[in-house]
Amino acid sequence: MIFFWLMTLLLLFTFGVPDSTRILDQGIPQEPTDLKVIKLPKGAEIRYKEPGLCETTPGVKSYSGYISLNATTNMFFWFFEARDKPQDAPITLWLNGGPGADSLLGLFQGNGPCSIDKDLKEIYNKYSWNNHSNMLYLSQPLGVGFSYQKKKLGCYDKETKKWKDCSHPNGRRADIDPYAYDTTEKAAVAAWDVVQAFFAGLPKLNPTISKDAEFNMWGESYAGHYIPVFYRYFYDQNRAIANGTAKGTQVKLGTLGIISGLIDAKIQSKWYYEFPVNNTYGIKAVNDTIYTFMKQAYEFPNGCRDAIEACEQADRESQHGRILCSSALSICRGLVRGPYESFSGRSVYDIRCRTPCPDRPPTLIRYLNRARIQRALGVDLNYTTAENSIVARGLGDSGDFAYPIFRAALEEVLGYGTRVVLVHGDADFTCNWRGGEEVARSLRWGGGKEGLWRVAAEEDVLLSAGGEKKGVVREGGGLAFVRVDQSGHQVSFFQSEVAQTVFARSVQAKRVGDGGRL
Repeated sequence: MIFFWLMTLLLLFTFGVPDSTRILDQGIPQEPTDLKVIKLPKGAEIRYKEPGLCETTPGVKSYSGYISLNATTNMFFWFFEARDKPQDAPITLWLNGGPGADSLLGLFQGNGPCSIDKDLKEIYNKYSWNNHSNMLYLSQPLGVGFSYQKKKLGCYDKETKKWKDCSHPNGRRADIDPYAYDTTEKAAVAAWDVVQAFFAGLPKLNPTISKDAEFNMWGESYAGHYIPVFYRYFYDQNRAIANGTAKGTQVKLGTLGIISGLIDAKIQSKWYYEFPVNNTYGIKAVNDTIYTFMKQAYEFPNGCRDAIEACEQADRESQHGRILCSSALSICRGLVRGPYESFSGRSVYDIRCRTPCPDRPPTLIRYLNRARIQRALGVDLNYTTAENSIVARGLGDSGDFAYPIFRAALEEVLGYGTRVVLVHGDADFTCNWRGGEEVARSLRWGGGKEGLWRVAAEEDVLLSAGGEKKGVVREGGGLAFVRVDQSGHQVSFFQSEVAQTVFARSVQAKRVGDGGRL
């Protein structure tokens, strides 16, 4: 068991958490000034600024700050207007995964209005998703990014990449209880409450955008856990409001989209050993001995598959159940996935790339720690990923990775008649398209609509009529499964135009492949 825990700590939940945890030697950030405050019922409030950062399109506004439900629930948000007619555009919630990856990662390195270059300058993104939607980014679960329960002064140790108490603090951090939101189901409740506060304050924040705007939910990686459960919880709360058993604002739910998603650990874990030798590019990333070891670690008695099944049968509210589920995480990530990282010499995010990969510059943390940027955003915390790791620890100790509820939630959402779009890059290892496709094939939903997806032919994804093929899609019965060519894990980074096009067509009720009407 000690070995399994050590493997877990070494792997540290590498579903999208940035590698660098450096902060600048700028000391303790100043407390924000000139905040605008929207008072809400029950002591909640929105504290925000109009930062004037990232989005440089004339006349297009953004708002950043905190949606605070109470003294210990302070979630950072950044809301961007759509570049064209925001009053007529939907609202899309974007969530990164991790667990513990901040949604600002997706904003700056994927689908937001700008990216950051090596000189910490903002670069306009012509493929930003706010070309087609108002965009809401939340740093969740609570404690990720600039979100916090409480704030605390401390010293950041660059050697251990951790915060510690000290007599001469060099920064301010979030003081986090890792077990406050240690399951996706708990995080869903918090997300609903925050979104309710957002809609309650929206008329004062931006009166041109309707509270009745369609609300889409999209996310990446471990958000394959978050998004289906969040959507289902929002749907149930809407029904409770409608029948009078709950109070609040009904949210007009739209599309559900997951990019490179971890949805079902039992199905997808076996592709940790199959994809390295059965992938799009004909790469043999591990030798036969390593492949056999990984396969046996999944299939043998008490291996990964059995451990996940034990988690499925366990009382996950009990300590024993949580131990079973966290053990499943350790076995599957350590013994089935781990050998790829140890022996392949290739990136977990792009099997084509031998490590160290020439990746995007690690500028995000440096940019977000500039005093000017923090003043504009209305925050006073140093930005590191140390806090993200604490959040990840809570979710890891609960065994949330192995829970069996996420595919079932997705099936329920499909049963509502929701349009669901699952997107994978063809070169990603960690949430590879082979496992994603098997999840899609396993889905069952009402009215026989699943049959329409099963009989649908694969079609090319084209950005324009007669243009170059950018991937393939199977679409029918409310489900679209998309494989994007020449793309690693973060599809919006590797293939920005393709990702934007798939998103736009999805929320505009167009066919993913060619943009025709559904």
